[in-house]
Amino acid sequence: ILAPGLGGSGASSSQRHLAFQPDGQGLVYSVVGADGILRLVRQSLDSEAASPIPGTANLSSPLVSPDGRWLVATQGVASQVLRLPLEGGSAELVVRTVLRSDDAAWGPDGSLWFSEDEGIGRVSGDSLVRRVRTGQLRLQQILPDGRTALVIRNRMGNAAGPLLLADLEDGSETPLLDTPIIEARMTRGFLVFVLLNGNLQAAPLDRDGRRLTGSPVTVATNVAFTGTAVAQFAVAPNGNVAYIPVEPASLIFLDRSGASGLVTTERRNYHHPMFSPDGRRLSMDFISMEGRNVWILGLGERTFSRASFDRDGHDATWTPDGRFITYIAPVTQRDGVTLVLLRKPPGSAEPPETLLASRALAYTGTWLRDGSALVTTAANLRRDPRRPDSLQADSRADAAIVRNAGRGPLEPLVASRFNEQYVGASPDGRWITFVSDQSGREEVYVRDLEGKRDQLLVSLEGGTEPVWGPDGRELFYRETKEGDPYLVAAGIGTRPDLRVTSRKRLFPIGDIVGSGPHSNYDISPDGKTFVMVRRSPAARIMVIQNLPALVRRLQGERVGTQ
Repeated sequence: ILAPGLGGSGASSSQRHLAFQPDGQGLVYSVVGADGILRLVRQSLDSEAASPIPGTANLSSPLVSPDGRWLVATQGVASQVLRLPLEGGSAELVVRTVLRSDDAAWGPDGSLWFSEDEGIGRVSGDSLVRRVRTGQLRLQQILPDGRTALVIRNRMGNAAGPLLLADLEDGSETPLLDTPIIEARMTRGFLVFVLLNGNLQAAPLDRDGRRLTGSPVTVATNVAFTGTAVAQFAVAPNGNVAYIPVEPASLIFLDRSGASGLVTTERRNYHHPMFSPDGRRLSMDFISMEGRNVWILGLGERTFSRASFDRDGHDATWTPDGRFITYIAPVTQRDGVTLVLLRKPPGSAEPPETLLASRALAYTGTWLRDGSALVTTAANLRRDPRRPDSLQADSRADAAIVRNAGRGPLEPLVASRFNEQYVGASPDGRWITFVSDQSGREEVYVRDLEGKRDQLLVSLEGGTEPVWGPDGRELFYRETKEGDPYLVAAGIGTRPDLRVTSRKRLFPIGDIVGSGPHSNYDISPDGKTFVMVRRSPAARIMVIQNLPALVRRLQGERVGTQ
């Protein structure tokens, strides 16, 4: 299916783009129109054109109810989940809580379920009633019995994890597949899932859907997925599968006017580019045949060198002296996912030094100027004041610090019942910035490192992905207003009091790839050049009709070649 403008822009490019209608004969997907506004459209598989769904401006991450009457989607930066008729019309708020429809699934009875940091819950009225109180689970699908959920054990900072079946009544778990995968669904007796290398695989299941009865086969390659662990594929009950193929992105430099140029002609799905302290190198991660790894690009010769060999090393940041990179890699175990904080010289093939292993860590972080600690994003660090050894049940993403030169302990800086993420340290190490949804939408804040003063609201129209300017007097962030993302420069004054001295929109960034729980761009040490990732707008949706027949054919071909 040709789909001009497919995939959304700005923050919505990190969300789900497509969903099947229940009969498997039609799709709902997100596009940006000629007016620059993101909308949802619907299209039959036998039709050459899509039709806009009225009332879906700035909506993404569609999910269609089992009876085909309702559409659930996420609106804008505020992450409000709305419900409206599939035919279009007025939308209503599903829940008061800040959630994403990327983490939702319909039950066979029309109930709506979500996974969040604290577990899995069912929508009742306009609230979420938690049924499974186990964190680190991402909901994939509610199975036909209405009691069993297909889930992945993973969390912020990690793109993949093992696959489980979770009982929504008693919370028990049954392992299904230990291989780290990004997302999975079941249909017509098959498990369909996406691996970290972008391969889409299918494996036969027993009658109860409780175990695999055969080896997986690859049914497609180069499936697109985001830095927030959303694989761009959809599965219908009739066995049809749709996916969006990878359209490699470009690494670009931009000046303050928005004028841009290629950093390299090599196109890949670049992620988390960062300048070295001397401005002569860039670190980033991307996926290749060897998995997801950190790479270094020398800006003189414009050549890449591989810096990590962990198969899922990512989110690299430089130490203040530029001698080392620090990055994270996950270790998946049956009882959870641990992120390991690693350090090594970028040009060395020697094994990295392990600084910290933590199930709470969600991002590498940024170093304080003296190298004594990193500030970062972590999960579930809020303590119960009545029981200091226990976590608060409503703790979510938190701003944190890793002291002792990155070796720990990992301690909270800002830990509330709201999400605090996108954490970064000012160049002088006195201030931190973070994004919180405490107002009902994501906004950028600044406060002193030790929390002795009130925090300062920097953004006014919503904001994410803050990055400090090299002199500490500017803070850049992404603002999305009425569907149009811009890069904003805010002047920051610290004397006599912390304050915002100015706000200026620099240039539109609708085609720039965002990420989370960290920023996905950087500014050079001289403050003149930004490095960003420009997405190549996807224009195709690939559809596999009759998955069981395709799997049988591929299995036959594999047997024939043995």
